[in-house]
Amino acid sequence: SSPRLIWYVDVDGWVINGYDYAEGHHADLSPGSPDLPRVRDAVTALGEELTPCPVNVPTLADQWGRLAAWRRIRRDGGVQGADSWIRENLDRFVAWEQDGLEALGRGDTLAHTDLHELNILVGSRVQVIDWAWSRRAPAWVDPAVLVVRLLAEGHSPDEAEAWAQGIPALRGASNGTVTAFAVTLLGVWEYVVRHSSGSHRQPLVDAARTWVHHRLAGLM
Repeated sequence: SSPRLIWYVDVDGWVINGYDYAEGHHADLSPGSPDLPRVRDAVTALGEELTPCPVNVPTLADQWGRLAAWRRIRRDGGVQGADSWIRENLDRFVAWEQDGLEALGRGDTLAHTDLHELNILVGSRVQVIDWAWSRRAPAWVDPAVLVVRLLAEGHSPDEAEAWAQGIPALRGASNGTVTAFAVTLLGVWEYVVRHSSGSHRQPLVDAARTWVHHRLAGLM
């Protein structure tokens, strides 16, 4: 669930929202955490309750399609200074990205798209906050995003995927769809880390790379 909106003010282009107080601690996503089953249940419930998408929001497919991160990296000469893995596989990543964007267009769920430990509060119930990046997307997007967060917290790829596969929406997605999404997500983060400062982003890029390596093992 999420904290209930109790009032809002819209003045001169500024919007201020007031919510119920949300008690709890930030979710612990590390291996063995007692929060993990509860977070999985909460993400499962969100996907079910927010399908079909109850509000008019942009689609994730349009947002990421305008960026087209891997195509942009290739167009901007992004292979220069890149490691050999990206240089050797950039054209394949562009193709996978196209598949990923097409898959993102096949869904009608209000997805958070930025789930991580700071946006999940665990108390008497699990609440998801900070919906600034919510988009219309397939229901499997949020559990797929969490795979990368689990990897960043120390899970192995097999462990992270096994946890996420406990969510029916992701379990129902094909292997090809999940792989295409993993490559597309990595492209977004690779582009972001190349064009903005902040060392805090690099561990997430590294985790996304780990997932793509795992997904593409034996395919390339």
